Amino acid sequence: AEGKHPKPPEIGDPLLPAAIETFSTQQLAEHARRIAEERPTAEGVKGVYWYKEKRKWAAKISYKAKTINLGNSASLADAIERRLLAEKAVAEGKHPKPPEIGD
Repeated sequence: AEGKHPKPPEIGDPLLPAAIETFSTQQLAEHARRIAEERPTAEGVKGVYWYKEKRKWAAKISYKAKTINLGNSASLADAIERRLLAEKAVAEGKHPKPPEIGD
């Protein structure tokens, strides 16, 4: 159609090889460790960032127009795991409560 921007193709999460709800908690933990090794600065990892004041990694997610803090961690892999578990909860229609992980 003239004058309209073409819709981009649907692209899954580039950090995971399949839909997040198909992964077990253990598989998500393994993927979090792999992602942390591949991206030591968390570049391209949505919802995970370095919290300068606390000198820790932080994870957050948006849910029903609110930002939910998923906690802080000394380990990047733990912060990524928190985010992945929250994404899985949302995909399953659950509230992404902060999980008990690492420190």
